[in-house]
Amino acid sequence: MLNKPATATYPLFLLSALLFALFMISSTIGPYGYFCDELCFIACSKRLAFDYIDLPPLSILLLSAVQNLVGHTLFAVRFLPALSISSTVFVTGLLARRLGAGRGGMLLSGLAVMAMPVS
Repeated sequence: MLNKPATATYPLFLLSALLFALFMISSTIGPYGYFCDELCFIACSKRLAFDYIDLPPLSILLLSAVQNLVGHTLFAVRFLPALSISSTVFVTGLLARRLGAGRGGMLLSGLAVMAMPVS
């Protein structure tokens, strides 16, 4: 009964939640402030338009929505990227389960995505 689909995803969910928490803590409680690209995103989110050449319009719209809900903070700017990478870890584990992996394979695939240098 331990291989029920709901109980098999608990460790994977905990792994992705841990990654989200680590990403948010390390990116907001550090000696560094805003990155120059983040300042560009913030400036564009104050003037919404769909004709920005270097930025996808949906990302600017989502950033504007998050800033209206949370406020203009470093947390608001980095919330969506943290949510994106943690959900990528979770979906990768679910894909591994769909391909026949057990709990260990799901966690290994999630850890592999966590360890990639792009994130």
